[in-house]
Amino acid sequence: MLRRSIKERGWGETLDWAVSLLVCVAEFYMYYDFFGGFFYLRGSFRILWKRVLALISLGTCLFGINLLGNSYVNLIASAMLLWICCMMFYQGSIGRKILCCMIAFSIAAACEFLFSALLNIRIFVARQESITNLADFPWQIFTMKLMTYIIFTIIKQCCGHTKQEIGGRIFLYYLCIPVSSVGIMLMTYSFGMDGFMGQLEKGLFSACFAIMLFGNMAVFRAFCRYSEELVRNAEQKLVISRQSMELQYYGQVQSMDREQKEFIHNVSN
Repeated sequence: MLRRSIKERGWGETLDWAVSLLVCVAEFYMYYDFFGGFFYLRGSFRILWKRVLALISLGTCLFGINLLGNSYVNLIASAMLLWICCMMFYQGSIGRKILCCMIAFSIAAACEFLFSALLNIRIFVARQESITNLADFPWQIFTMKLMTYIIFTIIKQCCGHTKQEIGGRIFLYYLCIPVSSVGIMLMTYSFGMDGFMGQLEKGLFSACFAIMLFGNMAVFRAFCRYSEELVRNAEQKLVISRQSMELQYYGQVQSMDREQKEFIHNVSN
């Protein structure tokens, strides 16, 4: 029994670290995607692997800070890393960046404290240490991040102005996917299914929920790319149409010039 408890404790710690690392990386991807609706990406980060490496680095930094177990340090460091993420990836005015960072941080904090209140999770204690064990709440954590991502997406769709904005009807079609995913996640642990599962089953369900979280992000990214392609195709069609009209105009001018020369030639002779 002692050997089994030690094994389960090690598995729980591994799951805790894995969930925390995935959540940290997903959190900075949500910030990166949210800022993309208001600012334009810097030229140095147009290469995919640079963006991926930067996001993983920011997530790893936050994960290392979380290991300290100090809630106030975690709060300050999260705000600083959020500002670094905005300044590093995007170009724009400082005032707008400060406003977007404040909105993003407020939404993320509100969702976290809302879930903490609903699930009766104690985040702060007298010694300023977090006693939340993410291995005990993996589904709830992924659900919280997915809900945060939905709110970010709605705000970006309503207030953003870059080419990542997609059509209203297509956006409503997309919302069916994350909303149904959140419903499935909530129903899964609201019915107490986690009480009938062992550590292995919980790990498999956590992996499935993590895939669901990143899958929803990937689907919306695909919708954004589709919208960008539509805008790019519309711009190309407009340019082609303008060039066609100019070519037709030049052809008419040349035809009139040729007829005029023929008329002058005939009159002269």
